[in-house]
Amino acid sequence: VFECIHATTMTALLQTDTKAEHDHEKEELVNELKTQENDNVVLAPSTHVKGSARFEFIRDLADTLQGRIYLARDLETDTECVVKEAWKRLVHSNLSRSNTRVPEDFLSERSMILDLTANCAVQSLVRAICAWDEDNCYFYAMEVCRGELFDYINHVHQVKLRAFAQEEALKPQQTMTQRTPWMRTIQSMFRQLCEGVRWLH
Repeated sequence: VFECIHATTMTALLQTDTKAEHDHEKEELVNELKTQENDNVVLAPSTHVKGSARFEFIRDLADTLQGRIYLARDLETDTECVVKEAWKRLVHSNLSRSNTRVPEDFLSERSMILDLTANCAVQSLVRAICAWDEDNCYFYAMEVCRGELFDYINHVHQVKLRAFAQEEALKPQQTMTQRTPWMRTIQSMFRQLCEGVRWLH
């Protein structure tokens, strides 16, 4: 359609007898082409989306007393995170999925992690990303924390520092006068724990 309009109009322009008519036809063509271009413009979607639309849900991590926990991807930052869900009817009735009374308070939990994130001054606490409500469920997203601390320590000991640990095990046991890589690793983790606990108190 665009090519037909363009060809027809250009033919008319060439057959115009006066310069005034030529200019008028040319102006009309330009305006018509601009109108068509504007009609075909597709606006890029906003990069700031809210609620579940912001996340790509990858898989279930666990069932909770009142909902589920998901591993997801934050489409704004392209990083993995955790999304926690709780069903509204269970939250308001203080019931679990098995219809038993539970002490959980999802809304207080969500409010607490949002407040901690807003005021947190240390790097050793997992932070909330956002929170939202849907018709049947409450949600909040938070940073992903991979594995237990014990598993991480065991991994560092068995993989990263295995050779060092085996070498040290063969030596006579005595007081160390210099910090070893293993000591520096443990001290760093313990320092982060203490910083988090101190800030919370």
